[in-house]
Amino acid sequence: MNDNHSTPSRRTVLRGTAVALAAASVGGPLLTACGGGGGGTAEVGKPVKLPNHVPSKLGLEPDLPRVHADGSDGYLGFPEELVKSVRKAPGKGGKVSGFVLSYSPVPPGVERNKYWRELNGKLNVDLRMSVAGFADYKTKIATLVAGDDIPDFMQITHGAVPELAPFLQAKCQDLSEFLAGDEIKNYPNLANFPQACWKGTAINGGLYGLPIPRPRAVMALFSRDDLLEERGIDPAPQTFDELFAAMKEYSDPRRNRYGMSSPLGMYRYVMQMLGLPNSWQLEGGKLTSVDEMEGAKQALDALAKARKAGLFHPDAFLATAPHVQWFNAGTIAFTQNPNNSWVDLYEQNVAGDSYRITGRPAFSFEKGVTPTPWMQEASFWGGFSVLKKSSKDRIRELLSIANWLAAPFGSQEYLFRRYGLEGVHHERDANGAPVLNDKGKSESAIGVKFVTDSPYVFTYPKNPDVVRGMHDFEKVFFETAVDNPGFGVYSPTLTRKSAQLQKIIDESCIEILQGRKPVSSWDDTMNTWRQSGGDRARDELLKAIEAA
Repeated sequence: MNDNHSTPSRRTVLRGTAVALAAASVGGPLLTACGGGGGGTAEVGKPVKLPNHVPSKLGLEPDLPRVHADGSDGYLGFPEELVKSVRKAPGKGGKVSGFVLSYSPVPPGVERNKYWRELNGKLNVDLRMSVAGFADYKTKIATLVAGDDIPDFMQITHGAVPELAPFLQAKCQDLSEFLAGDEIKNYPNLANFPQACWKGTAINGGLYGLPIPRPRAVMALFSRDDLLEERGIDPAPQTFDELFAAMKEYSDPRRNRYGMSSPLGMYRYVMQMLGLPNSWQLEGGKLTSVDEMEGAKQALDALAKARKAGLFHPDAFLATAPHVQWFNAGTIAFTQNPNNSWVDLYEQNVAGDSYRITGRPAFSFEKGVTPTPWMQEASFWGGFSVLKKSSKDRIRELLSIANWLAAPFGSQEYLFRRYGLEGVHHERDANGAPVLNDKGKSESAIGVKFVTDSPYVFTYPKNPDVVRGMHDFEKVFFETAVDNPGFGVYSPTLTRKSAQLQKIIDESCIEILQGRKPVSSWDDTMNTWRQSGGDRARDELLKAIEAA
């Protein structure tokens, strides 16, 4: 049972924008909002009061309490007694519309979807959800943004709306008067969100959305402990040289065995091994991209040598490379993936009972170096869901619906939202945990989890050791974790150009790792990056940080 949804493993270094941030300590509870570009009356430097964090009072105690304010609680089993977290249906019987991104096949329509009809009854609304696949999402949201009307709820991911601040100001509800400070207490399940989640919604002097909570301790290097130990190889190297040696010993191209894949993910991971700052370094009033630092070339050089030694899978650089399948098949011994993908990796296991893996945060590149695991944004893909401008009564109704959808693990609402009806959409396994059947997987994919979600928890009753592993990961991660000074401030240039700027970095990185360009060419790459918008984005971020 996977109670959570995996976070994408390939994170961009440039998510210092409003839709990409998660929880930098830029101003504490009062976050300074930097205005947008391209129109609107931005209120630069106006403090935004974030919602207070009020932990849930359902009374369910975790087996493994979080080790950090931004960490996740762990539950070794599924609770037998579930608590009702919302006393009455939140809706008023009318239509409620939503538009979200989905990674699942299009679900059956409401007339053929028992889950959808049952949810309508529990919410007391006529829910009109529209879902878009990854390939169509940006085109469809552009049409909605350009039109005269938007849905009641609309999910905005990083970079999806180029002129974000003017759009928010023109068509979306500022939720400050409903949620700021103790006002959030009117919606207890939303108040249960860590405060870090809300920082990405503070734009243009207001609170403009609902977070979709996700863990902050993410980037892990997974090892196939079973296969490595079988060959007498230590699956837990302590330095990059030891990792190199382990991969070299495991690799055997004649038997289709290699050390690793995920070259772009490994570039970011090695940067953390080297103790480099999280995306940006703020020092002496100067903001420097981590890609501009000498350590970036050191990371590239180390990985280029690994590729030259044959340690990368030969197809690792393909955009469609099946990294997880290679890892689970034993074709590669190491892969960079999110810590919260433990469950997915075990669910896709093809090795049987002997399968054993470990996910580790960045360790020292060499003895004496303190690694700096990078804390990630606390909302899914650095985005949030906006609410259409409406009357106060309508906004309160929509927030009450969101409060129902945010019900935490251990609640009756959580069980239905994730698993539907027992005997129809899910069955119980030998551990008493709900498991979606095919009908449940199909019908529940209407996208409400991307309107908002409950705080992330570690749980996998089928194998409690997996929960312990994810929890142990966070213990080590948060010991030396570092935040991104760009989280919590808004740059209109990054909102418009982050994909273009990231493409410059990624393409050059691949060319160097494949041996088609020397490491020294990275200086030219960074010059191109600066001239293409990097310098302007830096200036915007620095001004916003200084204003805070």
